[in-house]
Amino acid sequence: MIDDVLDQLRDAGFVGQASDIGIDFPDGFAIWSMGTLSPQDADPTASDDDERQVVEGVSIGSPAYLGF
Repeated sequence: MIDDVLDQLRDAGFVGQASDIGIDFPDGFAIWSMGTLSPQDADPTASDDDERQVVEGVSIGSPAYLGF
């Protein structure tokens, strides 16, 4: 889930900025979710009312290319 990944990245010293679909990191990567997967798709034990976002993608490139 995005929140779990963000916690791990913060622990490693990476701080990003929210975008419309995820989090952009000035180091040249972003994590994002288009909202097409439910928590149950990634975690079969997740309840039906779980609203966490699933990380659906990672973009990697030079900060200039990614527009950060």
